[in-house]
Amino acid sequence: MGKLFYPLLKLISYNLIILDVKELPDSFYDFFSKKSYSSILLSPDFNSGLLTLDEKLVSNEGFVKQKKATVILNLEKFDSFESYSKTLNKSLLKSIKKANSSLTFFKIDSINDLKKAYSLVKQTNKRNSIRIYNSFSSYKYLFSRSCIDFYAVRDNDKLLSLQGVIKYNRHVNLFSVASSDYAIKNKINANDFLQYKLIETCFFERIKSIDWVGFSGKSTGKEASIDKFKLKWKGDVINYFEYRKANKSLFFSFLRKIFSSNSSNTYDVKSAEPLSLKDEIENSSLPYKEVLLNQFSFLDKNYALSNKFDLDSLNTVLNFAKNNGISNHRIIDFLVSFFNTGDMNLSFSNIKVSDDAISKIQAIIDENIDFIRREGKHSFGKIISICKKSLGRDFDGKKVSEMLTKQLNGLKNEKL
Repeated sequence: MGKLFYPLLKLISYNLIILDVKELPDSFYDFFSKKSYSSILLSPDFNSGLLTLDEKLVSNEGFVKQKKATVILNLEKFDSFESYSKTLNKSLLKSIKKANSSLTFFKIDSINDLKKAYSLVKQTNKRNSIRIYNSFSSYKYLFSRSCIDFYAVRDNDKLLSLQGVIKYNRHVNLFSVASSDYAIKNKINANDFLQYKLIETCFFERIKSIDWVGFSGKSTGKEASIDKFKLKWKGDVINYFEYRKANKSLFFSFLRKIFSSNSSNTYDVKSAEPLSLKDEIENSSLPYKEVLLNQFSFLDKNYALSNKFDLDSLNTVLNFAKNNGISNHRIIDFLVSFFNTGDMNLSFSNIKVSDDAISKIQAIIDENIDFIRREGKHSFGKIISICKKSLGRDFDGKKVSEMLTKQLNGLKNEKL
């Protein structure tokens, strides 16, 4: 009874899979490689006591085995929420009681509230220097189909804290914890209050267990602080192995689409080996090099690569990863997990548009200046469409709109 779980944080398409697999097919990967998923992640169903899966996943199917850990609170050990709460630290309960007098716990139930919640996710990511994250459309798609829920805490109209929840078969997985700058600056203990009320809700809904999804086991640093937060709710640390394999054919088909603006680049999808991407990567306004280096630093902070690594091509990156003990599939998963199958946009924050892209946008505006002068704001849609087609992956709709607005204001001033 393995659990096939395609996690939201590795979302590439709008597909979220949580399936019970009683018997693995003879050619498991061949079956799923035909589906539209960037990778397959198999985790044992530790909720039923199964902590290992068939080793044929490694020997026959080519899955990579990785040691993992997480924190799980088994709610069935307690007769009631009241008996559970008695196990918590008294100082924690005191701070929660204080927060209860001024804060409001609620469930996000509208797209408008979801937009506010997503703004809080972006605010948290910016504060934590996280440059890539899922687009709002992916959250909206899953939320509108009841695949995910969000719970939040507010102080009057101020949204302070947010927690994403995936519910499956009376088990809960948590994701996307977010806190407002206001809550942190004013030392409002909103996260503790949110977790406490969420656990209470899970008891009320007869949930069997809550999984905080991950445990680093480190003794110092940010990861240790996160571990400490998870453990304060009296869950158990569960060690297990998971099995992952990237859908390479899908990945390289995405690469071909991403870089298709330069017809001189060709790819042998069958052999899954990209040819030279040097010009594409170095000339792109999107910081592929910086993103990859950040991921290397995340995997092992001893890699001081920021000024040492010369990126010749994606293939060089994969070879470098292999030579330094970083599995290719981890790099592939990292790259593909942040692409959406729709418009192929990346959710980057604070990315500067290149001077070359700005020059191209201005040239398009200059070529259509009479049309802009005549139609005013009604011309923006057509100009943006032209820019998107011309710039390809360098397109930034917000920047084009800013430049068009500035140009139109200049034309109005000329008339005055």
